[in-house]
Amino acid sequence: MSFGNYILVVTLEFLIAFFFIRGNVSHIYESALNNSNKRKRRKGQNFFEWLFCVRFLDVIPKRHIVWLHSQPIVYLLVVCSFTVMHIINIGALPFRIILVFYEVYLFLPLALIGTSYKLTKKTDRYKDGYKIVKTNKKR
Repeated sequence: MSFGNYILVVTLEFLIAFFFIRGNVSHIYESALNNSNKRKRRKGQNFFEWLFCVRFLDVIPKRHIVWLHSQPIVYLLVVCSFTVMHIINIGALPFRIILVFYEVYLFLPLALIGTSYKLTKKTDRYKDGYKIVKTNKKR
């Protein structure tokens, strides 16, 4: 494969994995918040806040936040390392090794943490970050 094909493959894998995990994170906060709270938090949201779910960080599990925010950094490191290896004129084997490790980095955690969270019940709702649970106390 040529240098351009390696960059194309890495870019496409990054986009697929990033938007898959972003959709997964979006599903988490969509199911945890009521409609009124979602509308209030989304009001005035810019593209960066929407892309990285900045206004919903208190609802999303930490492992998903770390995973969502580390993907672009690792992608840039892989592209920079491919560029340096292309300039130095290293053979194809290091490209393939880095590509395999990058694929494992992207898609193995998607399989492991993608379904490891519990959705909240309809009786359990978040309002401004605090969980409200109905009780059965008699008055």
